[in-house]
Amino acid sequence: YTPCTCVGPCTAKTCSCMRDGNFCERFCACRGTCNNRFGGCNCRHGTCRTRTCPCFAAARECDPDLCKRCTSSAAACAHERRDGWPFSELCMPIPAAPEPPVTGPDARNDPGEQCMNMRLLMRQHKHICLGLSAVAGWGAFLKYGAKKNELLGEYTGELITQVEADRRGKIYDRVNCSFLFNLNEQVTPHTLPS
Repeated sequence: YTPCTCVGPCTAKTCSCMRDGNFCERFCACRGTCNNRFGGCNCRHGTCRTRTCPCFAAARECDPDLCKRCTSSAAACAHERRDGWPFSELCMPIPAAPEPPVTGPDARNDPGEQCMNMRLLMRQHKHICLGLSAVAGWGAFLKYGAKKNELLGEYTGELITQVEADRRGKIYDRVNCSFLFNLNEQVTPHTLPS
């Protein structure tokens, strides 16, 4: 993804986002003044993990800056994660968690309602353990099970081109050990042996 450099509303001729089939994001120069900006969602309880949610249907996580009803989930989660910082370092009392809105367009029927489509943002990944595999050497295993289409985690390793993957693949084939898998036709993630 490369943000567009459009000044003013984007057009199919001038906008790199539109040409690549992407929405304009907050990092684009058009600053959301165009019709190609993603509008977020306003889903009812429990629907952010279904195709009725515009974010989920577009293979995106909900964005608390865009999604009206998901904002309170993000604020409450962020409050839980900071453990009092920065207030504890400043010797100030830690404020209470923000209350979810109970009136207006962002109101929630259940105060405990949370958006289920912000797992990467909230760092709610599955716990993965290393162990001996019955197939070949060491393997990665989930500590607890996962449902179909549930987020396991985010890959943060090296991304290499297909040409580089082919070069490394020849070396790995000689030692009968491979740590490559294809992401798409342009990029291959590379995982180093532990």
